[in-house]
Amino acid sequence: MKGGILVKDGKQTSCELAVLDSKSSIVSADCLNYSGGSIDSSVNYEVYLDDGIDGKAAKYSVDKVSVNPNYNATSLANNLAVLQYNSDSTDTWNNTVGIGRDTYWDGLIFVRRTLSDIGQMEWETPVINSTLEDNQDICKSMSVLFEANNIDFECSDQLIDAPITSLALCQVPFGSVYAIIGDGIYLAGIYSYTATYQGSGNLCSTGFKSSYYLLLSDYLTYTSNVIGSYPAFYPLSNATFPNTNAYYAMDEPTDTQDSNYRVTGGDYYSLQGDNLNQALSAHSEGISSDGLLSETETDSGSSNSSDQSHDSGNNGGQPNKTAIIAGVCASVGGILLACLMFFLYRLWKRRNTNKVDPLTQAQIRDMLETDIGGTVVQPANTGRGSRGGDIAVAPMLDYDLPPIYDDPQPNTATAALDVSNGTNSDYSKVYVDNKRHAD
Repeated sequence: MKGGILVKDGKQTSCELAVLDSKSSIVSADCLNYSGGSIDSSVNYEVYLDDGIDGKAAKYSVDKVSVNPNYNATSLANNLAVLQYNSDSTDTWNNTVGIGRDTYWDGLIFVRRTLSDIGQMEWETPVINSTLEDNQDICKSMSVLFEANNIDFECSDQLIDAPITSLALCQVPFGSVYAIIGDGIYLAGIYSYTATYQGSGNLCSTGFKSSYYLLLSDYLTYTSNVIGSYPAFYPLSNATFPNTNAYYAMDEPTDTQDSNYRVTGGDYYSLQGDNLNQALSAHSEGISSDGLLSETETDSGSSNSSDQSHDSGNNGGQPNKTAIIAGVCASVGGILLACLMFFLYRLWKRRNTNKVDPLTQAQIRDMLETDIGGTVVQPANTGRGSRGGDIAVAPMLDYDLPPIYDDPQPNTATAALDVSNGTNSDYSKVYVDNKRHAD
């Protein structure tokens, strides 16, 4: 399995690629730079690919950027773009996209890749995790987009320390997602955005966070219209198939985003490096030793001190016995109430959480050592479960597409930028039938 990272003007981003084949990848659209509603052609976009599949790391300049015509920069719906590169190559390798989540998937693996040396194209060992936020109510409450389109996302509350501390001051989400189907691993999706509770909108805040990962299966027909061939997918079954609508668009949420939650995405390295240090300089006293913003304590004692002094004066400077008893009872009662609330919350969450059999660390290591090139398991691994047994490399697929794909719709559903000449086609397309597939 070959993975990659988007590099802009020679700087590594946190934006991982869903590498389809030797000439095309998918990236989050909000990782790109825009100017006047179009892609900023002055930016030098490059893709760096690791040494999966063929044992060779490589980098390529991007020749063409195609933003999904239904991408909404405000809601982050349909947050993807297709990158094309290496157009003159005769390489024919490909990754395979996993489809049929509800029917065939046995588990998920979240991956974070990092370049340790851009100049030498050296890579850190990928960091992986298989923890899902199985309580869908939490995921829905934090994102109205997810609530309206949960078939297009996976949700996780897991973040990791940046593999290289100079890239990010705070924790970061994973970059890509892989599906376990039987004894194989398949490309499933890419990171899209994070919702933060009562935070500043960046990952340095201390509030609860849920990260959302866009699944690719609904966008394979759109992608085929862009690159001129259908991406490899698995399984091949009459019971499930990718969405055949090249104009597919998510449902726009009918509810407004709760103001208690801030949604952010894009390149977190650009937000968390020098820019973030400058933005947080006025609050440096609130940064704890672990690099995260700590809660700022309010000076509640000062406002109460005069009242306490006033009460003491009325009692000759001695505390009132009744007041002491009342205070002790209130403290004990508060503790008991807090414990009861915590117990009820855990009980509620347990009842609303899907019971799953965890993937073992040994299974995940075996899989990733062959498929992704070795891993660091962090912090722990739980997930949808697996069938057990040995986990092997997903087979390369060589097949003819079903008849339904023989005559794709005209290539009109792309927002294409030819970087070589800086032209950009109109991508204000009308929404066509957005019917979802049976998956």
